[in-house]
Amino acid sequence: MKEYQKVQWVVFALALLIYANTLPNKWALDDGISIHKNSFVKRGLSGIPDILSKEAFTGFYGQDMNIVEGGRYRPLSPVIFAVQAEVLAPAEKGANEQAAIDKAGYRIKDLSEETLFPHILHVFNALWYGLLCLLLYRTLLLLFRAKQASNSGKAEFLALVSALIYTVHPLHTEAVANVKGLDEILAMLGSVATLYFVIRHYLQHRSEDTHQPPQQFMPWALVCYTLALFAKENAVTFMAVIPLALWFFTDANPKSIIKLTAPLLLPLLLFLGARSAVLHQPNKGEVAEELMNDPFLVLDPTAQYTPLMPNSDIKRLTNPSANTFVKMPYSNQLATNFYTWGKYLQLLAVPYPLTVDYYPRHIAIKSFTDIGVLFSVILHVCLLGWALYHIRKKKIVAFGILYYLITFSPVSNLLFPIGTNMAERFMFMPSLGFCIIVASGLYDFGKKWSGKKEVIQVKTIYLGVGALVCVYAVLTFKRNFDWKDDLTLFSKDITVSVNSGKITTDLASQLINKAIRIRAEKEAEIEGLSAVQKKAVMQETEAEQAELVKQALPLLKKSLAIHPMSNEAWFQIANAHLFLGGIESQTPDENLNHLNTALLAYEQAYKYRPAGRDTVIVKLTALCYTGLGKIVGEKFGDINASIQLLQKATTLDSLNAETFMILGTAYSMKPDFVKSIAYTQKSLSLRPNDRDTRKNLATAWQRYAFADATQKSGLLLAEKLLLEVLAEEKKLPGNNVLKRDALLKTLDLLVRNYTIQGKPDKVREYQNELLKVKASTYE
Repeated sequence: MKEYQKVQWVVFALALLIYANTLPNKWALDDGISIHKNSFVKRGLSGIPDILSKEAFTGFYGQDMNIVEGGRYRPLSPVIFAVQAEVLAPAEKGANEQAAIDKAGYRIKDLSEETLFPHILHVFNALWYGLLCLLLYRTLLLLFRAKQASNSGKAEFLALVSALIYTVHPLHTEAVANVKGLDEILAMLGSVATLYFVIRHYLQHRSEDTHQPPQQFMPWALVCYTLALFAKENAVTFMAVIPLALWFFTDANPKSIIKLTAPLLLPLLLFLGARSAVLHQPNKGEVAEELMNDPFLVLDPTAQYTPLMPNSDIKRLTNPSANTFVKMPYSNQLATNFYTWGKYLQLLAVPYPLTVDYYPRHIAIKSFTDIGVLFSVILHVCLLGWALYHIRKKKIVAFGILYYLITFSPVSNLLFPIGTNMAERFMFMPSLGFCIIVASGLYDFGKKWSGKKEVIQVKTIYLGVGALVCVYAVLTFKRNFDWKDDLTLFSKDITVSVNSGKITTDLASQLINKAIRIRAEKEAEIEGLSAVQKKAVMQETEAEQAELVKQALPLLKKSLAIHPMSNEAWFQIANAHLFLGGIESQTPDENLNHLNTALLAYEQAYKYRPAGRDTVIVKLTALCYTGLGKIVGEKFGDINASIQLLQKATTLDSLNAETFMILGTAYSMKPDFVKSIAYTQKSLSLRPNDRDTRKNLATAWQRYAFADATQKSGLLLAEKLLLEVLAEEKKLPGNNVLKRDALLKTLDLLVRNYTIQGKPDKVREYQNELLKVKASTYE
C-alpha cells in the first residue's frame, strides 16, 4: 500500500473517532423537518416522487409554506433518508397493532426516538463525513503535487495538515452531529469529487505516458456535480472554484480552463431548471415578513403595550400592524453583515463558545461606528486585495482566501437575504480555505525558522500541528454531547445566545413538552382506571411537571420582549398556562386564572398564526373552554355558566369526548336528563370502550327513570352497561385499592338500578358482592 493510501485511512479513521460519541444521540434541531416528522421521508420509497417534486418544507408542513426567501429545493439528502427509512426503519403501528397509514393512504415508517433509526443515521453521517475527509485529502494531495512537482514533501505536508484541521474543526459539529446536516456533507463531498475528477482529467490529457489506458474522468465529474447541486445550492460556487484551482495548481491556460469547466454547465442548468419548476409555481404568495426569518427587521420604538389580562405581567401589543416591524436602515444592515463576517473568522480560528442560535438579537444591530465592524471591513478588504494581487504569482494562501470568499458569498447576506444573521453550518464549505491558509502559513513559518538549513524543522512544526489538532478534536468531541437532543442542546446554548428570541422559545417548548411527556407516560401506565383513580395517581407527579412549565414562562416572556408578534412564543405561553390550569393541587382560583390566561394567549397566537396552524390553536382553545367549564361547574357551582363554556368548546371541537361527557354531567345537575343522556351518548360514540363514560350514561338513565316513571326502560339500558363494566373491572390486573374503588362504584350503581327496577333478589345479590369487596384486603 502506498504511503498516501495509508494516510487517507488515518484521516478517515480520525473522522469516525471524533464523531463516535454522536451514535447515542437522538434527533435534534431541524431533524424533525427533514426526517422523522417529514411525511414524505416516513413513506420510504413511496415518498421519493414527492420529495423530488415539492419544496423542502412541504413534507413537514403538509403544504407549500413559502416561509423563506427564495425557497428551498435540496432533495438528495431527503431521498437518502427515505431509502434508509424503507430499508432500516420498522413500520409504524396504528390501531390494533396494524401498520399505520397516513392521510394520503401510504404506509409509514416509525422514525421515532424509541427506535434505533436515529442512531443508525448518526452512524451514516459519521461515515459520509469520513469519506469526505478522505477524498479531501486525496484531492488536496493531487492539487499540491501538481503545483509542487519538485517538492513532494511540501505537497504532502500541505495536504495532510489541511485535511487534519478540516476533519477535527469544531465548527463542523452542526453539520455532522445533526443528521439533517447531511445536505452540507453531500454538497461538499460532491463538489470536492467534481474537482478531483476534473483535475485527474486534465493531468491525464497532459501526461505524455501513452502506455496507460485512458480513463473517463469527466463523466464522473458531471455525475458528482449533479449530486452536489441537488444536495444543496451552495455547490454552485464550485463553478468558480474549479477554474480557480486549475489556474493556481496547473499550467492550464485560460482557454483550456474554460474548456474543462464548460461541461459543468450541463448539471448546473439541469439543477436550475428543476429548482425553478418546483419553486416558481404560479399564484405563489409573497414570503411573509417575520423577524425570525429576517434579522434586519426592527421593532417600532413607539409600539404600545397592554397587560394580557388585569394584573398580568404578560404584555401584548395594543395595535399591531404591518408597520410594527420595519426594515432597519441599509447602513445598519451592511454594518451588521460585516460584523458577522468578522465573527466567522474569529470562530474559524478560535471556535469557542459555539451555539446553534444566532437569531435576533444574539447578533446585535450594528453601525459603522462599531470598532468590530470597522476591523472586519479593513480585514476583508486587505484579504481580498492581497489575494487579487497575488493571483498571477499563484500563491497557495491567495487561493485559500479566494476559495473562502467565493464559497462564503452565498451565505454572506450580501448578495441576497438568507433568513438569519449567521450559522456555524454555513462555514462547512468555506472553512477549507481557512485550513489551507493555516497549513501553508505553518509550512512557510517552518521554512523561515529553519533559516539556511536545507531541511525545515518538520518535526517541530508537526508537533505544533498535532497540538492544534488535539485541541480542535477535544472541542469537537465535547461539543458532540450537546447534540444529544433538543433539550440538552438548547439548555447548553442558551448560556451563549443569551439575547436570542428564538432559543428562549425553543427551550421553553422543550420544557413544556417534557412535562406533557411525563404526564402522558403516567397516563399510559394507569390506562383503564377510573377518572377518580387516575386523578389520585396523577397528583404524584404534578409537582415535577408544574416546575418544568414554570421554568418555561420567564423564557417565553423574554422572547416576547424581543418579538411580541411571535406566534410560537404566544402559542407556548398558552400551552404552559393550559397545562398549569389542569394541576389538581392548585386552588380553583389559580386554575381559573391560568386557563383564562391561556385563552387570551391562544387569541394572540391565532392572530399571528402561520399557515397550517389554525386547527391546532382552535382545538387547544376548545380545551381551555372545557377546563373553564369544568372548574366553574364543579368548584363554583355555576351550572349555567359552565354549560355556556362547554357549549363553546363543542362548537370549536366536535370530536372531544371528554367535553361532551362533562357537558352531560352538567345537564344532569340542572337537571335536564334528556340533554344529559344525549351528550353522554355523544361522548360514548367517540370513545365506546371508556368505562367512566358508560358509568356516567348508566347513572343518567337511572336518575331519569327515578325522576320520571315513564322512563323505566332506561334502567335496562343502564343495567346492560353496568354489567359489561363490572365484568371488565373484575378482569383488571392487580389486587389493589384502585381496583376495589372501581368495583365498589359499579356495584353500588347496580344495587341502585335493581332497587328502582323492584328486583329484591338482584339487590341482595349485588349487596352481598359489595360487602365482600369492602371486606377484602387490598394493598
